[in-house]
Amino acid sequence: MEASYIAAELIEHRRVARDTAILAYRLLEEPQRQPLPGQFYMFHVPGVEAVPLSVYNYSQRTIWFLVKERGETTRIIVEEAPRRIGLLGPLGKPLPPPPRGGRALLLAGGVGVAPLAFYARHHPSTLLLGVRSREYYFDTGIGCVLVASDDGSIGVRGTVIEAIDSYRIEPASYSLIIAAGPTPMLCAAYAEMKRRGVLGKTILVLEEETICGLGFCGSCLIPGTSLRLCREGPGVEARLLSSWFQARCKAC
Repeated sequence: MEASYIAAELIEHRRVARDTAILAYRLLEEPQRQPLPGQFYMFHVPGVEAVPLSVYNYSQRTIWFLVKERGETTRIIVEEAPRRIGLLGPLGKPLPPPPRGGRALLLAGGVGVAPLAFYARHHPSTLLLGVRSREYYFDTGIGCVLVASDDGSIGVRGTVIEAIDSYRIEPASYSLIIAAGPTPMLCAAYAEMKRRGVLGKTILVLEEETICGLGFCGSCLIPGTSLRLCREGPGVEARLLSSWFQARCKAC
């Protein structure tokens, strides 16, 4: 994996939901490699720190990020959107396409919609998106999106996992299943796909603390495995994550 450091300049800053913004940055030089769905960058906020952000879209030296307020640094990004930044990447393994002629079922919660929306722009997919309420929802601009909300204010009522039955979706009919979102949602996805007997074709896009992004520091080691999120992830085959499930999900 080759990553490069590249400067970028803000060209768009748009609030799209209560605590979420879309930012577009123009790369100031041609990148050595273009990002692929599932990859991320270390986004260097001047004078603050670097945080990992998944790619929401990419086209002609312009990269889009979907950023949700989750701490002080992401609050600064959402509210103030620095004009000049440094990006290290692309990092991580791209998500695999569905087998030829197949279709992927994408389960997204929170900022998990970022890598999955990027994926859906490139591969045949059905995207099931879970939000807390209508004020947290925004239009991704892609085709087939089914929505679930905790309070029923948009789409069907319930979690994104509960919405599988509400929309009469049969995961076994899809050639690939990818889930991305907060850890409790991923725990529920793991348990549900195991119950349905489709864990072998399921990928979880995990969240772990990431500091260097290059695999040196070991901060993003996935519990119960020898895998590093920034090198062997963020998307990991669910069949490899039984120990992760025991470590992360018992309290969820």
